[in-house]
Amino acid sequence: MSAALRTRLAEIDTSIVELRSRLKTVEDDRRSIQQQLDDITYPILTLPAEITSEIFLQCLPGNESVFHRTLWKPYPAPISLLHICREWRFIAIATPRLWTFLQLNLPDLPDRFLKTERYKEFLSEWLARVCGRPLSLELATLDYFPNPGEPARLLVTHTLHSLASHIRTLHLSIYPDHYPPIPLDFPLLRELLLGYTTDSEEEFNVENSIQTFSAAPQLRDIYMFCKAAPSFFAMPWHQLTVFKGEEVSSRECATVLGLAPSLVQCTFDEPYSTPDTPFTTHMGLKSFELCETGDVLFRFLALPALQTLQIVLYDSDDGDEHVLPFISRSSRSLLKFSAPASSRVPVRCLLDMVLLTYLVLDTPETEYLTELVGLLDRANTWDSLPELQVLELSHCAPYINEPLITALSSRAVAQEGRARLRSFRQTWLSKDRSQRTYRVDPAGYIGIALKKLADDGMEIHLGYSSL
Repeated sequence: MSAALRTRLAEIDTSIVELRSRLKTVEDDRRSIQQQLDDITYPILTLPAEITSEIFLQCLPGNESVFHRTLWKPYPAPISLLHICREWRFIAIATPRLWTFLQLNLPDLPDRFLKTERYKEFLSEWLARVCGRPLSLELATLDYFPNPGEPARLLVTHTLHSLASHIRTLHLSIYPDHYPPIPLDFPLLRELLLGYTTDSEEEFNVENSIQTFSAAPQLRDIYMFCKAAPSFFAMPWHQLTVFKGEEVSSRECATVLGLAPSLVQCTFDEPYSTPDTPFTTHMGLKSFELCETGDVLFRFLALPALQTLQIVLYDSDDGDEHVLPFISRSSRSLLKFSAPASSRVPVRCLLDMVLLTYLVLDTPETEYLTELVGLLDRANTWDSLPELQVLELSHCAPYINEPLITALSSRAVAQEGRARLRSFRQTWLSKDRSQRTYRVDPAGYIGIALKKLADDGMEIHLGYSSL
């Protein structure tokens, strides 16, 4: 009896082995057919992983700025790429460049993310995917009112502590009391954007300077906006080369220039006047941009090493009282000057710009152009703008006439140490379609003269432009 059972058991084992072999063959056939079907239906899966990785990088939203990438939400890349298929998930996780931009905006985060401190695990996973590469981080409480309080402060503190050693570019828009109270080590930080919450009418006061960024040996660029004041922050100001401030007081502007002797490029957008602003001279600044109403800063500044000046001025009752002296103090070394051509920046101020090579004038009126052309004609003013090589007249009425041709021709060749004009551009804006199709008669005097200038090597562009 037992012998018969053993025989039967052996037969069953043999059948199992045969069935498993047949099942393996069928499964192999299925995988082969599925692979062939995938190659037909999903040809992208046949691409090498390196190419797929590059395609993934192009899926990142917001090409114009790293701070327009909304990466926490589940539907944009790169998080969405993790949920397509196993192959894509593997490639996405194995592509560190996908994870070098992180944006955390409080309004986008679910409550459980803060209350359960889910962000700790999330940040750990994100950091692992970066694989040691420098990171760009935006952390903001934008439009989140009232003050989100302790959970948000813990999120900010933990995020900065966890990622500080990896951050190269940092954008913070948070409440002043959310900054960590002690200095953090930012060995890679080079660009810093700081602002407070938007749309708030509250005036922020900081009793003690914020020390968070005092240990940032590579910090070079700072941009302050939304009521963030330079004097609120302890920074390695001496090593900065670029600064931009929006709605900063005139006293704070002077503070920045005084604290940052290595500054090369500086922008002040809509500064406002405060009493007791000291007169400030910066000996190293090369590039300066100013957009203001009135003469908030002109009366307080001297920039003797300036090479590039771009100003946008709005109406003021002061006229040229402070504009002209400022330009006179800062014009001898100018190489590029850009400004709206108006009575606030009169033509005569150009006479002091003896090294100027690039001149851009926006929305000049006909009367202004007539005076400018007279200045440019070397037969009239031999010494004016001797180094000028590029002239751009933007958003003006079409101004193409014999005096202009005469002035351009007088600068078509280098003469006795005077540079030749290499490029002339004139563009205009108009709702009148007839002006959009403005044409120069190629057989007329002006057309022939322009062609000769172009044949001799001057780059000439004339025509309608749109904003």
